[in-house]
Amino acid sequence: MLCGQEFFEKDLEILKNRFGYNALFLPMCKRWYGKDNTPPIETEGIAILTKLPIIKSDNIYYHLASPQIELYEEKRIDIKRKTIRYGLLWGTFQYNETEFTIGTTHFTWTPDGMPNEYQETDIKALMEILEKIPDLILCGDFNIPRNINHLYGVLAKKFKDNMPHKITTTLDMSMHKIRTNPTESKRVGTYVVDYIFSTPKYNVSNVRCEYGVSDHAAVIADISKT
Repeated sequence: MLCGQEFFEKDLEILKNRFGYNALFLPMCKRWYGKDNTPPIETEGIAILTKLPIIKSDNIYYHLASPQIELYEEKRIDIKRKTIRYGLLWGTFQYNETEFTIGTTHFTWTPDGMPNEYQETDIKALMEILEKIPDLILCGDFNIPRNINHLYGVLAKKFKDNMPHKITTTLDMSMHKIRTNPTESKRVGTYVVDYIFSTPKYNVSNVRCEYGVSDHAAVIADISKT
């Protein structure tokens, strides 16, 4: 099973057709699909791909639940806020006789990893949604550095953080756009922002990071039920 962020819907269809995945998708914005922000424009969002049967699925936006998907604008943080929707996507999947509920999100971005008014607002809305899902594996890019941004504690209070402490960053600074800034890359290179959280009915083991695939590492783990 694969949970992904910044997925173009066009690429999702390619993977489904090539590998026979079942897929769930939640659009967040539109982006330039071509190299260096050139046409065409395609829809981007979060996705779950699996070869397991999907028993049921759901999604909800915790920021900007508008029917209109906008072209993402990066000029200013307030404009970014108006052109991207943040949401939670989850499903229940069957493996043999066991059902697993797994969700993913791409949480609100801030320029320095520290909380701002947007993150403070969105974490409250997200936690209200999560309170209604009793048992869950929750993964994704949270843009909340562990032990640096205090909102990490909000998540860790409800969920078990399964990222080993020996993992000191989930960013791949050989591929991240900030790599050309030595000062910033040294700071940001210590951030753990991608997580696999779980409620007590799940066991998450053998968690590791695979670098060299994107500007964030791929987080890999084994999941079972207690």
